[in-house]
Amino acid sequence: SALGGIYIIRHQPFDSDVSTLNKKEKAMDKACLTLVIIGALNWLLVGIFQFDLVAAVFGSQSAIISRVIFSVIGLAGAWCIGLLFRDWKQVSAARG
Repeated sequence: SALGGIYIIRHQPFDSDVSTLNKKEKAMDKACLTLVIIGALNWLLVGIFQFDLVAAVFGSQSAIISRVIFSVIGLAGAWCIGLLFRDWKQVSAARG
């Protein structure tokens, strides 16, 4: 469709494209959402109690393992951005 001379192109997946939301991608979605939820709960603890659970368990915030965990949670958050743009109507129709 056109909006003020700007054409919006939306990807219309084929039926086979929708069915490629396979088990690996579903597992990745769930794993990333779990990590994002853990990160959000950690921020809740920081906000309310000034207690960083990740740093308390794995050393200070500057400890390499804490930094790796924070980075993995950040990457999971980046993955979850894609969930915002997924066409859930087509996905649920493909699931049956």
